[in-house]
Amino acid sequence: MIILFSTLCFFASHFFSFVQAEEKSTTLFLALDGVSFSLIKEMKAEGKFSSFSDPSLIISPFPSTTTSGFTGLLKPYGVSKASGYDERSFDYTANKVEGNLLSAYQKSPANYLTFFDYNRHSFFSQFIMYAIPGFSVKRDIERIPNILFSEPERDQFVVYIGGTDGAAHILGKRRVKSILSMVDKYLQRLQRRYKKKTGKHLEFVLFSDHGFDFKPLKAISTSKIKHHLEKHQFKLSEHLLSENDVVLVHWGNISGASFYTKPDKVGTISEVLSRISGVDIVSYKKGNDIFFLRFDGRQMQKAQVRADGDYFSYVPLLGDPLSYQSVYTELKKSGKLRADGFAHWKHIANATFSHQYPSAQKRVHDAFFKLVDNPATILCSTKQEFEFGDSVTRLTAKLHGGLKGTHGGLFWDASNAFVMTTDASIQLPDAALYPTALTAFAKDIEEQLEYQQEKLREEKKQEELMVEEKKQKNYGSAVTH
Repeated sequence: MIILFSTLCFFASHFFSFVQAEEKSTTLFLALDGVSFSLIKEMKAEGKFSSFSDPSLIISPFPSTTTSGFTGLLKPYGVSKASGYDERSFDYTANKVEGNLLSAYQKSPANYLTFFDYNRHSFFSQFIMYAIPGFSVKRDIERIPNILFSEPERDQFVVYIGGTDGAAHILGKRRVKSILSMVDKYLQRLQRRYKKKTGKHLEFVLFSDHGFDFKPLKAISTSKIKHHLEKHQFKLSEHLLSENDVVLVHWGNISGASFYTKPDKVGTISEVLSRISGVDIVSYKKGNDIFFLRFDGRQMQKAQVRADGDYFSYVPLLGDPLSYQSVYTELKKSGKLRADGFAHWKHIANATFSHQYPSAQKRVHDAFFKLVDNPATILCSTKQEFEFGDSVTRLTAKLHGGLKGTHGGLFWDASNAFVMTTDASIQLPDAALYPTALTAFAKDIEEQLEYQQEKLREEKKQEELMVEEKKQKNYGSAVTH
């Protein structure tokens, strides 16, 4: 009997070890730039991405740009603030605009780029993403096997795919869906190949940084902004030298822009900007408070927002620019509004997931106070059929038949990002605001960031050793001579 029991225990232990080995898996995170929740949901309904869960809606940070989007998603896990809302940003210390939209991305041990095992970081690769985006996506996903098989012992990898955003801007919705269908088929083949080569199951997590609004666009030109400002004795400038100087930073041809001003005239300048045709919502900070403006063609609507930690108030001063009065009325009825008129951002998020301006207070407050080192004094969001931008890139887009849509604004269509996974053990919420959107993957994200930060530290150490060796070599050569 004892021998039989021992034999059974032996086989049982080996059986469970075998099962555990079989259950070991690797997770590939694929960050798809500019792919919206609504587009993925549409493709799921058509039978694409059938091995994935239903997409979970993510309301992205504002401005709904790549830098803001990924920084907001990853900041809860230790990622630092970005310099600005995109690669082109105003630097207060240098007192000038630095970088451009095709700048070579610079990794640091703490910024969001640390998260990626692969991203297009050079000027040329950035150019390709928007010049021939379909080719860019194909090349990027074909690099994935080399990344996976080069370190088979790792449990997670993260790859950034930027050409999806370029395709949306210049090729349109139909072509983006075609590109994503190609990605879906490729991932299915990759999963089988990975299993055959490593014996491990490959899970996927797809997520995006912001939404995308497919719509024919009208331009709000820099010259129009310049003209309106000059009518009120303000001037567009490269630097902030006087209280009448205004520095404009737009982030490509998209539905948002940032303005940098001296604090004394910020309210007046905001009112001037809000009256420009095509501008929808203007927000500005004054001290710790935020003001929202919206000119409806007849009167200026204005509201004040105050923050108390994770709680926000909304006080209409003229009209109701965000259409939030009814939101706060319902929050009060459900007992989710404090006596002083403040509501927790999570309650506001739950009440506004389908609102035209979802979670406006927290998103704009984070943009002014938490996301970047060089926050604007004024942030603008256009009406959906308009875009701010550079005339050169607008002209370039005309070679492809013109811009097919954009993102960047405060409104829902620009802000509806997504996440979904093939891992059936993970339950995603129907919707989440960006700080909690990736909670289900917290362990993987933290391990990935720690791995990449250690890798960067090691690279820096090696660089320092090489510099020191070169110094010693030069010193020895000088002594010899």
